[in-house]
Amino acid sequence: MKFKTIELPDMVGKTLQEVKDYLEKEYPNQLAKEEHQEEYIKSNSKLPDWTWCFFFGSVLRYSPGHWDVPCARWGGSWWNRDANCLASSWHSDYRVVLLESPSDLNLESLNLRLENLETKISKIIKILSE
Repeated sequence: MKFKTIELPDMVGKTLQEVKDYLEKEYPNQLAKEEHQEEYIKSNSKLPDWTWCFFFGSVLRYSPGHWDVPCARWGGSWWNRDANCLASSWHSDYRVVLLESPSDLNLESLNLRLENLETKISKIIKILSE
């Protein structure tokens, strides 16, 4: 399986829940899950130090009841696995792990992508016509 890691500089300061909602719309069926961590770590042994990589395809329920997103951090010579609460803020050193190609591309996900594209095009046309 191949992965790609993306930055989301426009999301800095937003909650992880807002990031998750955005990703589900923009990258349907491409969000890497917790079970992909091991393979991702093996295939990405060198990332910038202290880079957090999030696996938004999975959420975990923490014992007090809040929901967390699994993540792993490259510490220069080792990986640390953790999970951050969906209410936490997105930071500039955070990254999202995506599957290189959608594993279960279907009509529904294609329609969602088309709707998102149509919305973006409509906004651009509106701005250009003003």
